[in-house]
Amino acid sequence: MKKYIISGGVALCALIAAWAYFFYKVPTKVASLPPLLNAHPLNLKVAGRLPASSKDYRHKRRKNTLLIKLNENASPMQVAQLQALYQEFNLQHEKQLMNGKAVRIKISNKNYDDQEEAVAQKIKDTGAVEFVEPDYHIPPSFVPNDSYYVSEWHHKTIGSEAGWDITQGASTVLVGICDSGFDLTHPDLATQFSLPGYNTVKNNSAIDDVYDHGTMTAGTLAAVGNNSTGVAGMAWKIKLLPIQITDQPDGSSTFSDVAECIQYAADHGAKVVSLSYDYGYASSLVNDAALALRNAGGLLVVAAGNSGADISQWGPSPNMLVVGATDTNDTVVSFSNFGTPVDMVAPGVNIYTTMGGGYYTMVSGTSFSTPLVAGAAALIYSKNPTMTPAQVESVLLTTTTSLGTLGRLNVGTALKMVSQSQNADTPITMDNLKGNASDSSHVLTGSWCTANDAGYFGTKSIYSCGSRTDTYKFIPNIPKAQKYDVAIRYISASGLSTKVPVVIKYRGGQVTKSVNMRINGMKWLSLGTFTFAAGTSNYVQFSDSSGVVNVDGVQFTPVP
Repeated sequence: MKKYIISGGVALCALIAAWAYFFYKVPTKVASLPPLLNAHPLNLKVAGRLPASSKDYRHKRRKNTLLIKLNENASPMQVAQLQALYQEFNLQHEKQLMNGKAVRIKISNKNYDDQEEAVAQKIKDTGAVEFVEPDYHIPPSFVPNDSYYVSEWHHKTIGSEAGWDITQGASTVLVGICDSGFDLTHPDLATQFSLPGYNTVKNNSAIDDVYDHGTMTAGTLAAVGNNSTGVAGMAWKIKLLPIQITDQPDGSSTFSDVAECIQYAADHGAKVVSLSYDYGYASSLVNDAALALRNAGGLLVVAAGNSGADISQWGPSPNMLVVGATDTNDTVVSFSNFGTPVDMVAPGVNIYTTMGGGYYTMVSGTSFSTPLVAGAAALIYSKNPTMTPAQVESVLLTTTTSLGTLGRLNVGTALKMVSQSQNADTPITMDNLKGNASDSSHVLTGSWCTANDAGYFGTKSIYSCGSRTDTYKFIPNIPKAQKYDVAIRYISASGLSTKVPVVIKYRGGQVTKSVNMRINGMKWLSLGTFTFAAGTSNYVQFSDSSGVVNVDGVQFTPVP
């Protein structure tokens, strides 16, 4: 961490020491941080949120509490301004988060009671923090359904049987599940848990399902199959790491408890984490935790939520896989949130699963779409444990069944691809990632028009980007020299360019293709087959020199 020489007395020195203690590790970067939940008028309208000053909203967050991550590049002046606010608001460090990368603080000055957003904004304005946000309560993404229908229709729809012919999972694959607690003695679940679990609220291993939600999502993910009892989960031979993130009777959790769950799962070797809670994608702290999990080799799968709202204002979530819901007609259901952060969909209506006390029930919601995708990811890791999170995500996204603007989970096709690719290279897919993002399979460079829009660059009608020409370069890390089919995907719109120049750099040179982005949207459009050199000397580059451009993804598929 950068060190500062600042005069001011014992109190200020103690403050610097406190920051140094809580942030002893170099913070990992998030390419683009979501805004504060209440900072955008669209949030208030679409998400139905109320300002923190509203008495009706006070129970929806941890009172007088903020989540902060220090900006390691903050100047001495910015740190001094932050120190002054520590004194003004009487800020007290309450809990270290994510192994010291962030901290939960208490606002102890009674003059600022219930003014979290106002205090957060002042702290943010100093420039001394990478992010600051209230510790909001977030609800489980659960829509109760009283109908009782004892057929697990979703398994036939998503091709589970074909997938199970390849693998039902491996006990070496650990899946963290962040939820309201679990019935550890349920006959269809008791053998599935890797104990002891963890309780982020009590900081111990005590687990007691306070809302039944956790037992329901656990059954959807991993209820024992082929045992003549109850139901079959998505991946019944993997192991579940049960992590309780709430003690509230309504099952609601907070950003800090969710982030701690993800970090705990990452520290204990989880390859997948399933989070069936709303607004996880909206928190900077949770995004950091998701990135930490990904860097540790794991994939976070998150529920899109059930407000039927466009959640595009939070921008893409490249560190996690966000899942919406479909119904028995294979249609995206009206209650499922939609927009930029949503990556794919899976069945989420009339899902028959486990509940507390050894019982079973029928439920609906993106809460149950999420563990299906998490279970599918666990099956992929079971079949090929050497795959990276980016590769697992790529397989899930590229094997979906198209429902128009979104793809629906297809487990059978996904596992067939993994099985076949163990003797060949796995396709490299770069999907919905921002400029300067990178992981083990690719690096992207360039500038978006706006950080909160997936795939757009150039001037958009709802944002002013100024007069400039942007370029965006997709650089794959090619494992070995061979032929690859290059395909791109975009979202069509009448205002987009009809002559987008796409430059493909390959081993023998480069070629420029012209693409009309007003037609053929959300389909993989092949630009041809090219021989790529091993490494990162190849790329696909777009520019907006001829008009507004929207790029959703680029895919490199090995050609035998």
